[in-house]
Amino acid sequence: MGNRAELREQQERADSPGPSCVSMKRNGSMRYPVSFKDGNQPIVKVQHQERAKVTSAQSVQQHQTELIKRAEENAHAFLDKELKKLWRVHFPDYPQCTESQREEEEDVVDGEEEEQRRRAIEGVVDITVLCLKQLKQEELADSLQSSKRPF
Repeated sequence: MGNRAELREQQERADSPGPSCVSMKRNGSMRYPVSFKDGNQPIVKVQHQERAKVTSAQSVQQHQTELIKRAEENAHAFLDKELKKLWRVHFPDYPQCTESQREEEEDVVDGEEEEQRRRAIEGVVDITVLCLKQLKQEELADSLQSSKRPF
């Protein structure tokens, strides 16, 4: 009798499609059931919100990274330009700049911006003096530091 039941079960299985490899190997289609217990939001909605928060945080991080890169580029350009001016003023043998560079140097700025620029240039001088001293170029560092010329 047991054999007949087994035979019938095998015939029923033969008529139905077998399990597919995809459904057995992949859990992607399996989701948590939607639960409205205690008035909470469904789990699927919570998962979506969490993904949106991650994406938003990533875009904020990416924006901050881009701003930092631009600030670094601007700082490098400013430092480079001011160092060239500094070398020309203090060291006559330093190669002269082109006409277009001179025009860039003559930017018109308001009083507050001019004060910020002046303090930044003083910072460039201080950094340069420090670097010259680290290179054991005391004479150049002292010459640069003792100069009272406006930049």
